Amino acid sequence: MRRVVLHPSAFVDWFGGSELRADFEAGQLLVVVPTSFVADTMGLLAARGWPADRIERAAGEIRLLGFQLTEPPDSELAMWLARGKPSAAATYAALASSLDTPIAVRDEELRRALRTLPQL
Repeated sequence: MRRVVLHPSAFVDWFGGSELRADFEAGQLLVVVPTSFVADTMGLLAARGWPADRIERAAGEIRLLGFQLTEPPDSELAMWLARGKPSAAATYAALASSLDTPIAVRDEELRRALRTLPQL
């Protein structure tokens, strides 16, 4: 089974149907996220102008998906923070690098910042 660290910017595609979602629903993909994933995703949706009730429904749906919640090791997180990455980006980067697994990210600025990681 393949696995991927899913960043909220890539998760937004999930609602419109995506290859990652299809693979996950077929049992071919393990999605790994930090415990802050729901809050991070809610923040992204709010920044994109979603109304509160829709953000709340999305959060409820996320919790039902059964993604694997994992925190990166402190040493790995410290390394990414020392490279100047913001804490949210560093958390996802550290998780992906510690698991030696690709990260799915759609935000172009973040994609460039994480260019040393395998990406989907």
